[in-house]
Amino acid sequence: MDITIYLPDELGQWAKDAGLNLSQTLRSEVEAERHRRTAVDQTLESAGVVHLHVEGRDGRTYTARLHATALHEETGDVQAYLGEDGRVYVYDQRDSTLHTHDTSTDLGDWLAAYLRDDAYIQAMNALGEDAVIDIGQATG
Repeated sequence: MDITIYLPDELGQWAKDAGLNLSQTLRSEVEAERHRRTAVDQTLESAGVVHLHVEGRDGRTYTARLHATALHEETGDVQAYLGEDGRVYVYDQRDSTLHTHDTSTDLGDWLAAYLRDDAYIQAMNALGEDAVIDIGQATG
């Protein structure tokens, strides 16, 4: 398929000067997005209703009927879900809080801190994303 795209002059000139292969770059990004969307669609095939006991910031409690699917096997006190609305929800049983994330970037930081690496990797893969795990880092 032949596609014409518009780039502002300055950006187009920079890409040309840098020797950037725009066709390959666009193709790679479209393939990555297709992979991500396919993974999300497959993950949502098993969506159902999850009932969570939540305590709000004001101390009031309620039951959240979350229309979602778990992003990883249950591991301890923290569970991540992908909602039918495309948002990611993290439930922390330790304090009965429910956190909402619109991007996998902030989710990755959150999950990496509270889940075992395998659960974090499983969750990120279910979102069509690569997990990033820091290793070999000196503690200070």
